[in-house]
Amino acid sequence: MELLNRLKRWHQTWPQPLATYTYDASTEHHCLNCGHDYAGNFCPNCGQKSNMQRITWKSMLTSFLDIWDFNTRSIPSTMWQLIYRPGYLMKDYLQGRRQSYFPPIKLLFVVALITAIIGYWFPPEKQEQAKAAIEVTSAPKGTISEQAETNDEAAQADESAENDKDMAISKDMELISEKLDLDILDRASEWTDKNRGWTALILCCFLILPTCLFFRWAPGYKKISIPECFFVQAYLAVIELTCSFISDYTSLFEVWPVFLFYLAYSQLFGYGRWGTFWRTTLVLILGCCTFFFLVCAVGVIYILFEVVE
Repeated sequence: MELLNRLKRWHQTWPQPLATYTYDASTEHHCLNCGHDYAGNFCPNCGQKSNMQRITWKSMLTSFLDIWDFNTRSIPSTMWQLIYRPGYLMKDYLQGRRQSYFPPIKLLFVVALITAIIGYWFPPEKQEQAKAAIEVTSAPKGTISEQAETNDEAAQADESAENDKDMAISKDMELISEKLDLDILDRASEWTDKNRGWTALILCCFLILPTCLFFRWAPGYKKISIPECFFVQAYLAVIELTCSFISDYTSLFEVWPVFLFYLAYSQLFGYGRWGTFWRTTLVLILGCCTFFFLVCAVGVIYILFEVVE
């Protein structure tokens, strides 16, 4: 019973900002940079911090971490909050409470870099199977066709007339495929495997306009703009990238990104379960359809240019 009460109290703290800041107005500081005497955490004259000391090994590490805000904004804390309170985190960031959270674009870059390094040194079994499949598909066409002919020799003997027509059609298709160089899908797949961070961000960008359309007048956050939706989708891209990376090693988190999408939209926009469900579903469907039609249009344009050449 006590455990349930603790979980209930923890759940009630989700909407509240987690960071607290203190201001000590009674302690006087002397700025080592401009010589100004003041009270507070920063010098009001030049902006230097009040806790400046001699350079030590700790201060060297702190200066290095300050380059990417590693010292002031915790990546583990931001990642943990993206799991259980993603929508509240996004709302805090959009409303200006940004000092406690790691910026979304930087976070996406760091997570993509970390996952790439781990995937390089500890490749999952799925990547090894995919490489083996690519090697099989990239084998010479003659060997594959010879194996198919030897396996299906009896069936081809009974349908010789139809096979003549099929052979003629297949020769025409081979000529067309050689002319069009239809390996664009293989190259696109290879690029997405090597650039998962950019891929997740690009895919989530297709959800920006649908989100503005269906959540424009949400009770929790009204009149959300396109730039704000971009930062929301950047955080969602971090979730998608992290879950897809984990799913390469285990199948436990394959559906988890969709659940976090619904959870984030529910916490951010304040609709009920059913209102969030059908709106988020329409957002995902419209975004996927837009991406599909764009890919088809790019493929058609690519084919037309290859035919002209």
